[in-house]
Amino acid sequence: MPTSPVDPAPIDPAIVQARLRQLLFALLKQNNSCPFQSPEAIPDDVDLSAVGITSIDFLDFALSVEQEFQVAILDTIEPNDLPLTLRAWQQQVCK
Repeated sequence: MPTSPVDPAPIDPAIVQARLRQLLFALLKQNNSCPFQSPEAIPDDVDLSAVGITSIDFLDFALSVEQEFQVAILDTIEPNDLPLTLRAWQQQVCK
């Protein structure tokens, strides 16, 4: 008997946001450029370029997000439309 594909469970936006903060915090700490005391201190609307993210860091972050959540963002969005805040990344992941 053929089986139909199962729709994946919806992703909880709060869990996505918390994990995005952790990924960003780890990247900033790795670069010794973290202006935040903890991942929880990173605001949803933080502009990634304003916290010391270089273009290479941005790519690392984007690839980490894609791997973490098993989503393809870089292949499906125009470069000028890439998310620039954690909230925008969350929206992309939760689509």
